[in-house]
Amino acid sequence: MADETAQEPVQQPSQPEQPVNQGKPEGLKGLALLEVGLFELLFIVGGLLIIFGLLNYYNVLPISRSIPFLSFLPQKQKIIENKTQEKTVVISEVELYKKIKNELPFSGCPIGPDLCKNAEIIQEESSQSAQWILRFSNIPQDSEILAALDGTLEIDNSTIILTNKGRLLKAYYEFEKDSFESQASSSAIVKQGEVLGKITSASDFDFYLKNTTSNSYVQVKPSPDGRSLLYAGL
Repeated sequence: MADETAQEPVQQPSQPEQPVNQGKPEGLKGLALLEVGLFELLFIVGGLLIIFGLLNYYNVLPISRSIPFLSFLPQKQKIIENKTQEKTVVISEVELYKKIKNELPFSGCPIGPDLCKNAEIIQEESSQSAQWILRFSNIPQDSEILAALDGTLEIDNSTIILTNKGRLLKAYYEFEKDSFESQASSSAIVKQGEVLGKITSASDFDFYLKNTTSNSYVQVKPSPDGRSLLYAGL
C-alpha cells in the first residue's frame, strides 16, 4: 500500500510572461536620426549666418567684399565727410586787374572773325616807343572793315582814325593805296562793330591801338574765336 504520507510534487509559481518588445523598424530609426542631424546642421548654419551678417553689416568683418558668394549679406553704408579745407587764394589788386584785362575783351576786331584770328603781331622797336601792330594779310575783296571801338571817325584816303575820348584810346587803320572804300563820313560817331567800309581789292592792312595820354601802343591780340581783341600786356 502506497505511502499515504508521500508528498505531492510542489508546483512552482508561474513566471509572468515578458511582453514582446514591439520596437520601430530600423529604417524609421535612421530617418529620425537624419531629421535630428539636419535640424542641428541648419540651426548651426543659420546661427553662423546671423553672426557673420552682423559682423559684416557693422564692417567689423566685411566678408561680403572679400568672398564673392557672400555678397548678398547686407552692409551698413559709410558716410564719409569731406573735411578738406579749401585753400584761400589771395590775389593782389594788381594781379586781379591783370587777370581781368587779359581775359575780358579789350576791344572789337577790325574785321570778321575768320580773318581776325589769323592776324600777325608785328613788334618793332623805335627811338620813341615799342610798336605793336596787328597785320591782316591777303584780305579778300569786299571784306567789311568794322569799328573796333565806339568813337568819332577821321577818314583819309588810306587811313582811318577812330577816337574814344572816354577810354583815352585811338584805333588806327592803315590800308594800301586805293584798296579801301569808306561807307561812313569823317567826324561821324560810330558804335563798336559798325561797318566802316570794305576792301576794294585783295590786299593787306595794319591795325593798332594807342593810348592818347602817353601816345604808347596798346598790346592786344585776337581772341581764339576772332570776335574781339584781348589785352596782351603785362
